[in-house]
Amino acid sequence: MDKQQMIKGLFFDFDGVIDKKMLQYIKDRRDNYLIGMITDNKADRLKTIVNNNELKDLFNVIIISADVHSRKSERKIFEEALKQSGLKAEECIFIDNTASNLKIPSEMGFTTIYFDDEKRDYSSLYCF
Repeated sequence: MDKQQMIKGLFFDFDGVIDKKMLQYIKDRRDNYLIGMITDNKADRLKTIVNNNELKDLFNVIIISADVHSRKSERKIFEEALKQSGLKAEECIFIDNTASNLKIPSEMGFTTIYFDDEKRDYSSLYCF
């Protein structure tokens, strides 16, 4: 595989990136909840994924760490999410696949849920 094919694969081969079951979970809640994404993913890659898939229409707010100069290990990224959404922390549920990323939003008042990527236990998410 040459470099151009590898780069194209990184940006446009989403089969292993997009969790179809998670997308359905979001779609099922879209009419009743404001849906946001907070990510530490690379900005250019994430924007390509969002713009080339149905994701743009699923999320009301997308916060990319590079755009706000803050990561999920810092308070600022969650403050930006609250600012853009117009919500209070107590009104938000933050789901993440890294337990340490739940610490800051939990301290701020978010309800937090750990989603284990290995187990893919979607039933843990069906509490709302």
